[in-house]
Amino acid sequence: MGCRISGRRGRVALLGAAIGMAALTAGCASGQIAQTAEAVPGVPGAEGTVGPIQVHNVTLAYPQGGVYRVGSTARLQFVIVNTGAQADQLVGVSSGSATGTAISPAESPGISPPKATKPVTSLNIGPQANLNVYGSGASVVLTGMVRELRSSQQTTITFRFAKAGNVQVAVPVAPAPNALPKASASVQG
Repeated sequence: MGCRISGRRGRVALLGAAIGMAALTAGCASGQIAQTAEAVPGVPGAEGTVGPIQVHNVTLAYPQGGVYRVGSTARLQFVIVNTGAQADQLVGVSSGSATGTAISPAESPGISPPKATKPVTSLNIGPQANLNVYGSGASVVLTGMVRELRSSQQTTITFRFAKAGNVQVAVPVAPAPNALPKASASVQG
């Protein structure tokens, strides 16, 4: 035998009970692991954190022909974020895949770079600031590659910061730009 709800008051009470149950059960997943907790960034690079310093989207630039050969150089691409209240410095970068590194400062906008950029030993990252190490800005280059690295292979890179310390990151070689062929459509009639 079923329960029958009749009249306007009964329907309003049923609707109120349904809304109340929805509100009560809406928080049932609170405190649980969210779907986004294990989301992977849409960029190909690696990430690492040490103290208030974060390195984001770290890759080795795509090499000509898709391979860094033994003895060649490999340009790193990354962003450093300093969330701290004090400035820090990137004082070194190393990898077992290379014999050394060269760090160069950013070029000034609107000024032609000198014929040979004078290497420096560190890059400054101000408090609450970002340092973009891409394109024509500051650069960090691995020199004397000791093994071949192909697109999408990885090597471990250690970033050394004066105050925050060291962070190791498994860094991929960037995929080829426009690696996938564009689909073409043909119309037949």
